Amino acid sequence: MRSIRFQLLALLLSLTFCGWLLLALLTSFSERHEIRELLDAHLAQVARLIMVTVFHEAEEKDGLGFQKDLHRLHKYEYSIIFKVWSRNGTLLFQTPNAPAELLPTSPSGYSDFELQGEMWRQFSIEDPDAGHRLLVADRYGDRDILASKIIFNMLRPFLWVSPLLTVLIWFGIGRGLAPLRRLATDIPNRDYNCLSPVSMRDVPQEVAPLVRELNALFSRLDNAYMRFSRFTSDAVHELRTPLAGIRAQATVALRSPDKAGREHALRQVLKGSDRAAHLVEQMLLLARVDPNAIATSFKPIDLRQAASEVVDEMRSKATEQGLELQLEAPQSVSVPGDLELMKLLLGNLIGNAIAHTPSGGRIQVRLEQRQNRVDLSVEDTGPGVAAAELERIFDRFYRHPDNQREGFGLGLSISQRIAELHGAKIKASPGQQGLRIQITFLDSDS
Repeated sequence: MRSIRFQLLALLLSLTFCGWLLLALLTSFSERHEIRELLDAHLAQVARLIMVTVFHEAEEKDGLGFQKDLHRLHKYEYSIIFKVWSRNGTLLFQTPNAPAELLPTSPSGYSDFELQGEMWRQFSIEDPDAGHRLLVADRYGDRDILASKIIFNMLRPFLWVSPLLTVLIWFGIGRGLAPLRRLATDIPNRDYNCLSPVSMRDVPQEVAPLVRELNALFSRLDNAYMRFSRFTSDAVHELRTPLAGIRAQATVALRSPDKAGREHALRQVLKGSDRAAHLVEQMLLLARVDPNAIATSFKPIDLRQAASEVVDEMRSKATEQGLELQLEAPQSVSVPGDLELMKLLLGNLIGNAIAHTPSGGRIQVRLEQRQNRVDLSVEDTGPGVAAAELERIFDRFYRHPDNQREGFGLGLSISQRIAELHGAKIKASPGQQGLRIQITFLDSDS
């Protein structure tokens, strides 16, 4: 596993080295230019001093002594050479190391020449009064050596500081990564059921998105845990009654002295088993369509076609109850969602209407396209629900006290969860005679 600390250290040191190298190149270019100008000025200054000396020696008539002094120059003074000629071209003075190839034909001022494979820089000057001509030169190689030494001495402190810089960067990165270490320490030390958010205090801006996403994950896990706990609690509570009934009927069957009594008790056992199985199925559906679930597989659904299929499936059941089931959907309407869940939603609403509408009644399913919304409603001609109870009919396990029909009060709760999962609003209101439940889909495409 690669270490972020080592990666950052390598990156910062590489960038520092590249920056130092670029600085060295720029400094070298700039300093070499400055040194060249400085040495050119030095050549001109030396030339004028020599010219004054030559004029003085000429007046003193001591040229031979001056030439002897030139032969006693220190070896380090040989980096500059010069020659002096008279008006008629006679060589008057020269340094011992001055090559014979240098002639008084060089133009006045600065110029370059190559001699014995080396490049030289020269400065020529002429005394208009005495007619003397002077040439002073030095090697480019000597200039480069001097420039390299100066540049190296300027950049050498960086080489000394590099180890200290590495240590400082190492500890600086460690300090910057401290929030990650605290995060890595905090999470493993938590209990398995501790899903509280991680503190955002002192969290750097770069780490904040990670902590926010982690807190969002904890929130989703906490919601899932709460749903699971609620589901388990509801299951235990609701299954207790049918299981107790099954046990009681089984006991009656065992103790019944006659065959008819045993058969009746066993039929009640089967009936109780079916009710318990139906309860488990409904609760599993309720858990599956929880509104906090993520709808990742939604596709465009033709609501008119889906409603038509559900109505056709449930028409026979309505007919058995002596009810008229109608669908009013003049145009095709499309909304994003899950087709099977949408059919389950509509089936629950129609099934609830069938269960509470007396024989001879009518159930109307209506699909309407309005501006920026789609309305899907199921209206029956049953006894309806009191206004005070309308808000409670979507609660899980809610059953009206006067309702004597079988059921567990989960159908409408499941429908509400499906509607919320699709971003729709579900509302119950009094119909013309019975109950009207309407689902509104916003911003749908027709």
